[in-house]
Amino acid sequence: MSKTWNGCRLQSLEFSRQSQSYRARYDRETCSADMAVVSSLSSVLDVDPIELEPIQYSVDTDALNDVVDHADDDTNVSFEFEGYEISVSTDGIVDLTPPDEGPAADIAEGIN
Repeated sequence: MSKTWNGCRLQSLEFSRQSQSYRARYDRETCSADMAVVSSLSSVLDVDPIELEPIQYSVDTDALNDVVDHADDDTNVSFEFEGYEISVSTDGIVDLTPPDEGPAADIAEGIN
C-alpha cells in the first residue's frame, strides 16, 4: 500500500525480483521529488513517513527538487537514504535498492 505524504501519492510501486529493487512512479505536477522519495521508502518499509530520518540529512532537498524539475534530459540524482540507494529521475521515477544486509534486505528477501 502506498503512503500519501504532504499530498504526494505514488502512481505505482513495484518490486523487481531480477534487480532486487523497487521502482515507484509519481506525478511530477503534484508531487515534489523529495516527497516522492519519502512516500516511496515509507511504503517499502511499511512505516509512517515521520518514522524515517529527515531526508534533509541525506540530500539537499532544494537542490534535488530543482534538478529534477528543471533538467532538460534524462538526468538522475542518486544518494543514500535510510540504507537504501535512491535514484530519482527527471521522468517521475524513484528507484530504491535495498542494502545487501540488515532489516531492509530482509524485507526484499521476503517478497521473493
